[in-house]
Amino acid sequence: MDLDKASGQTLKRGDQLAVEGKEVGINYYHHGIFLGHEKGVADFGGNNKLEATIRTVDLWEFTNSGKRRLVRINYPNNDCLPPEIAAKNAEMLVADPHVWGPFDLLKNNLKELKDLKKCVNTTAAAKPGRSFTCIEKTDMERPLTDYLKSRFPKNPFLADPDTELKAKLMSLKRRLAPEADYQEVLRAGVRFSTRKMVDFRSQTKNKMLSRNESADLGCKSLKDLGKALFSRFQCQDEEAVENMTVALRAFSYEKKQLKKQSGEPLEDFWTAFKGFLGDILDNQDQDKWAQLKDREIKRIERYI
Repeated sequence: MDLDKASGQTLKRGDQLAVEGKEVGINYYHHGIFLGHEKGVADFGGNNKLEATIRTVDLWEFTNSGKRRLVRINYPNNDCLPPEIAAKNAEMLVADPHVWGPFDLLKNNLKELKDLKKCVNTTAAAKPGRSFTCIEKTDMERPLTDYLKSRFPKNPFLADPDTELKAKLMSLKRRLAPEADYQEVLRAGVRFSTRKMVDFRSQTKNKMLSRNESADLGCKSLKDLGKALFSRFQCQDEEAVENMTVALRAFSYEKKQLKKQSGEPLEDFWTAFKGFLGDILDNQDQDKWAQLKDREIKRIERYI
């Protein structure tokens, strides 16, 4: 790792920036991820410790009105995530700050967004005293991804808090990273899982709403639609896959999102669907899924 003096003209999206500070007599670097000149810098801060959170500030505020020297932190390429991924990680946390957790001087303030940029290329069986900063390129990546794939067709959203995910992360930690810090594994695992679920949702939406004539999924039977949307997720719960298929098609049909309906694209498809799915799950009628299925079968016949 090395430092070089940075200026606004030389900054690139995804750069890790820092300004020097002092806390209880200890010098430290306050870190941030540069998101571009329009978006500014993602950092961890606020008016006081209780209000501290992941946020974005402009360069002028990040450097305390230009009073702090701005530096860029450089790591060897194989020790870092690509700049664009680092920037997207930071943007994800700005949009959902609770993932990072509250103020902690040693764990998520002095280190802060440094861990979003630096990703040491080691196995998950971390050595004692070595920080566990991300899931990528560790022994935990494959089994955690497989778990998320099997879970996605049952519900494409993580809970808040997600006790099932936390239990899975702790199980993987005990088996694959016994020396790693509990909180670090938890934070890295939640960040990784959040990104994965966002990716899965994006892929599923693109398939569901494809404007390609040969890929108009609105014409498919529920069984074929389920295969098209969820076959890659390897979920063994066929009933759950069918239910989520029915819910997605019902929502897309009612919002006029299918190809032949030519409706206006939703500003936020998944936020709207989350509310739609919540209403279904809150419905106490034991026959709700059978009724929804019968209705969609009739809609498919009319759609074709």
